[in-house]
Amino acid sequence: GRLLTVDEITGFLIALLFAGQHTSSVTSTWSILYMMHTKSRGYYDRMCKELADFGDKKKGGTVEVDYEDTTKMKFTEACIQEGLRMYPPLILLMRMARKGREYGKYGIPKGDIVVTSPAASMRLNNIFK
Repeated sequence: GRLLTVDEITGFLIALLFAGQHTSSVTSTWSILYMMHTKSRGYYDRMCKELADFGDKKKGGTVEVDYEDTTKMKFTEACIQEGLRMYPPLILLMRMARKGREYGKYGIPKGDIVVTSPAASMRLNNIFK
């Protein structure tokens, strides 16, 4: 190994700062778009009701929703998870093979880049029905 250069450190920090914002905005956008697209199924109305109940003081809710409240929003959480499954913020994941290995009938030499796509693998019909 070696020490990172100032440019490398700067690059990592910029990626870190933007990654969280990008991931959150992509996830929330696709989740809401998916809910609007499937509105006829009642998912959107069910999610809105769950969110409204947390703001309804008569039902034990509070005006401000905090992190603890969000952990109790099971249907909303499921909607977000489905949005992440269908439209993951990272379409490709790449890793360098640190050592050579066999995978089925394929050989992966040390140093090769291995690529997988969550966007494709999360839509496999034999896994997700």
